[in-house]
Amino acid sequence: MILAIDTATDWVGLALHDGGAILAEFGWRSRRTQTVELAPAIVQLWARSGVSPEDAAQVLALGSRMRLAPGAVLFPLGSPADSLYLITRGRVSLTLPMQVGGSDEDILVEERGPGETIGWSAMVPPYRFTLEARAPLDAEVLAFSRAALLDYLAARPAVGQIVMRNIASVIG
Repeated sequence: MILAIDTATDWVGLALHDGGAILAEFGWRSRRTQTVELAPAIVQLWARSGVSPEDAAQVLALGSRMRLAPGAVLFPLGSPADSLYLITRGRVSLTLPMQVGGSDEDILVEERGPGETIGWSAMVPPYRFTLEARAPLDAEVLAFSRAALLDYLAARPAVGQIVMRNIASVIG
């Protein structure tokens, strides 16, 4: 989840983004009281998204930090997809190997950055990665084990529905 905050002028804007779509947003005119108004507004924004800050914190607590050196492969194409990843720092390139002019090339499909998820294949059978993920520069991700994430979401169906809807928006 990305919480976007704009307080650069008398107008304040907040948005909650899941990496694929805006879940909730609103803005208001503030007469130099942004600091006082911001915390209650963030709570209200989370409520509009359907995920409480407590649920978000509990899901994030399931993740394990991983640092990626420049050029490190997070997951190769076709490997078992046991984890979903949230990028917390840097960028991750998603590539597809192809034959170009008689030689093998990694074709860039897209790059993802902080606040975005990759590896949705961990949540959808047959649980195999459909692209290769590589860090072009230093990067850090949170790795969420499929088993731990599914157990958590099964115990909290409302949160599970939101998470799976967000994954579906990335896929589709």
